[in-house]
Amino acid sequence: MFISCSNSQDTKTGSQPVSDDQKDTAVVKTETLTDNEIRDSAAIAIVETSDYILKLHRAIEFTPAPKAYQPFKVDPSTKLVVLDISVRNKLSTPLNFSRILGMTVLKGKGETNLVAPWVVAAYITDHADPNHQKQYDALWSSNFEPKGFHRAILLGLNPKKEQKEFTLIVPEKPDLNNPVKREVKFSVQ
Repeated sequence: MFISCSNSQDTKTGSQPVSDDQKDTAVVKTETLTDNEIRDSAAIAIVETSDYILKLHRAIEFTPAPKAYQPFKVDPSTKLVVLDISVRNKLSTPLNFSRILGMTVLKGKGETNLVAPWVVAAYITDHADPNHQKQYDALWSSNFEPKGFHRAILLGLNPKKEQKEFTLIVPEKPDLNNPVKREVKFSVQ
C-alpha cells in the first residue's frame, strides 16, 4: 500500500548528439538525483495550493522504546502517531512555511487540535535519521527556498486509541488574515 523511501542514489541519464571527431572522447552526462527527489514518493493525502504542494506520505503509529529514564509519559488510553510530510514550494520566491505550520490543525472527533510537537521528538529519539533535523528545520523555516522541496517526520498527534479518522487542516497562504483553509482526511489503522 505504501512505497518505502530509499536512501540509495538513483540516476537519470541523458546524452547529447556527438560529432564524429568527438566520439572517442564523448561522455554521457549523468545527473544524480538528489536525496529529496528520491524521497518524494507516493502519498496518502495531498494538499495543493497556488503556493505549495503538501504530501502526507505516511501516518506512523508507534510505541516509545522502554528506557530506564523515559522522558515521554504516554497515557495508556492514547496512542502516538507521527506524520511523514513533504512540501514543495511552487513559488519563485521564499515561502514563510513556519507560519503555515503554526496555523495547521489536526482534528479527530471534536474540536480539539491534536497537534503534539513532543510526539515528533519521542519518535526521533527512538528512530534516529541523520537527515531529519536538516529537513525538519527547512520545513519550519520562515524563508523556505524558492522551488525547494523537503520531507521529514513533521507533525505528531496523541489521540485516544479508538480514534482512527483524522483531518489535517492547513491554511492556503501564510497570511493570518486569509481565512481560506484546505482539508484532507486520513486514517490511522
